[in-house]
Amino acid sequence: MLLLPGKTGGKVYESLYLSGGTMLFLLPLVPVVVGLPFGAVTGGNSDYHVTFSFSAPFIVVDDEFSIGDGYWFSFCGNARVSEHTVLMLENWFFALPGEDDMYTEIVLSLAIRFMSERFSGTVGLFFKSQIFDAVSVGWLFVS
Repeated sequence: MLLLPGKTGGKVYESLYLSGGTMLFLLPLVPVVVGLPFGAVTGGNSDYHVTFSFSAPFIVVDDEFSIGDGYWFSFCGNARVSEHTVLMLENWFFALPGEDDMYTEIVLSLAIRFMSERFSGTVGLFFKSQIFDAVSVGWLFVS
């Protein structure tokens, strides 16, 4: 499998930024290309910012292009609370095709990133559920 990412963006007004791109997945031995194009709007500065992004996948099989049945969007934000500490929020909403109709999968997370000159680490919680179903809770560790 070959993965080809691309992204571009820039400042459009004082503290407002637009970006977009796509992630392409190619299978060299099979004539299939799957793409995840996305667009994002970010507001804020390096210490406090929020981003809204959206994507709808597409697939190309034997030169036939089709847009996928699902889509996702996210609302994320960061807030620097001290020189070495950042609060992070990521909320992902997926509309996915089911057996009979679309269903929604939601992933919410809240984390704290600790940084020093040589190391950084993140610890947080994430909540995952199908809409109107029981919520499962887990720990998220990233370093």
